[in-house]
Amino acid sequence: MPQASSPIGVFDSGVGGLSVLRALLAALPHERFVYLASSANAPYAERGDPFVAPRTHALTHYLREQHDLKALVLACNPAPAAAIHEVRSSHP
Repeated sequence: MPQASSPIGVFDSGVGGLSVLRALLAALPHERFVYLASSANAPYAERGDPFVAPRTHALTHYLREQHDLKALVLACNPAPAAAIHEVRSSHP
């Protein structure tokens, strides 16, 4: 069960999400963050939902299991477009 001190996860298909992470660090300076870039599979936009949705689920599961996240930011536009409803329902 996540604690107040648990980190916030930030996930992107590459390094583009670093700008999102920078904004989060500025807005929430007392929070801890874990950043995951799925660079080997970037760019997601070219891969389509049949690839992106299961990959998003797998990485969400991995981040939650390894880091006990209290929140997750999907900084990759194709990931929430393909899987946000399922991710929210399976990882409330």
